[in-house]
Amino acid sequence: MKMPSHCIVPLVTGLVIAATTSAQDRPAPGPVDPPLVILIQEGGSIPAQTLMRLSGKTEGIVAVYDLTGGARLDSHDGRRAVRVVDRGEVTVPALTATRAGDDGYLNVGFGERALVQTIRVATVSAEHLREARRLAEMSVAPQVSSAEPLLGEQTAASTGNAIRRVADTFLIVDARRLDRTGWSNDGVVTSYLPAARPEEEPSTATWCVRTPIPPGFIEWTVIANPRAEGHSVKPESSNDLVWGQAPSQNADGRYNNRWPANTAIKIPSHCTDYPAISQCCCNVAASWYFGVCRLADFGGAESGWPRDPLR
Repeated sequence: MKMPSHCIVPLVTGLVIAATTSAQDRPAPGPVDPPLVILIQEGGSIPAQTLMRLSGKTEGIVAVYDLTGGARLDSHDGRRAVRVVDRGEVTVPALTATRAGDDGYLNVGFGERALVQTIRVATVSAEHLREARRLAEMSVAPQVSSAEPLLGEQTAASTGNAIRRVADTFLIVDARRLDRTGWSNDGVVTSYLPAARPEEEPSTATWCVRTPIPPGFIEWTVIANPRAEGHSVKPESSNDLVWGQAPSQNADGRYNNRWPANTAIKIPSHCTDYPAISQCCCNVAASWYFGVCRLADFGGAESGWPRDPLR
């Protein structure tokens, strides 16, 4: 997804952050997929990592880290940490994983000025970690400028793949370098329940076919008039909702005015949502990095999304 140039400003080297002038401003739509993905093996941990380097004067800048999901930060409550930016380096506190299947998101903010794009933090099985590492090692495009150091850019540039940090129990991937063109179209069907908690893992049902190539998609199938049934859609390029329109449409998320308040479905860019059966078909390989359809997390990854559906 290409964002309008007037909606973003490159305040942080290596990442694009939403430009906001006041707390009341609605953030511009961010990238459909998080630029960084942290995978931690079940029961494992990851030491503190240098996330990025701020340019310009950094004296007195404080970074605030907010984490959703089951993993825990090395902080008083495990959910929020505050760190002074030392010599321009933004360092994420150590992370401890929980059970496989847990999915969360890390937001990094600098006061009221700006919010760094969300980082996915997922707890995975040993097999999942091995497969994700194998694909990341094979991904060599697109190239990222060495002028954008991000989680060990110099080390990664020497190997030419998407890996930023790797150890026996964790993997950090620069999603900008993942080359999906050679990935299989194997998909997995996952179910979701609008009343479920955002951190709950959807149940796996069966296999399907789905390309790993964006965008996210909705197939309305037997729902001939989505609007009449209360469905509205968040497009990938905008935070302004539109009514659902049969037979199909591109989408980043789906709402329904008959659901409980503050409820929406996040549709990743490698997934197709089938509202008639409350299931998604998601590409298997891309799901290792970006997850599957789930409830939107308005306090985290989807903090800029509208809270209310169209009525």
